[in-house]
Amino acid sequence: MKLPKIPFSAKDLDVVIRAVPLIKDLFPDTKAGLNSLIDEPAYTSQLKKLEDALHDKKVDIYKLREKVKDLEKYTWKLEETVENCKYQINLLTKALTKEE
Repeated sequence: MKLPKIPFSAKDLDVVIRAVPLIKDLFPDTKAGLNSLIDEPAYTSQLKKLEDALHDKKVDIYKLREKVKDLEKYTWKLEETVENCKYQINLLTKALTKEE
């Protein structure tokens, strides 16, 4: 039985084996993973600040929506008042034109 030909030499394999520990030291421990690279206190404080800012913006949006609702109600009342005034003006105009 003929063995398959290996595309690299024993010297290449030896270089790779010697380089693996050096490369391994560049990466964080496998238990911690990439989270070990994150500065936890700074991360949590920044996250808290962003969450607070998001909450503040949501409160602002809620207040603006309530203000819009109030303005829509006020606008509706004004439109109703204007329509009533137009109706009264038309009645008075008709009454005045009949008297003449």
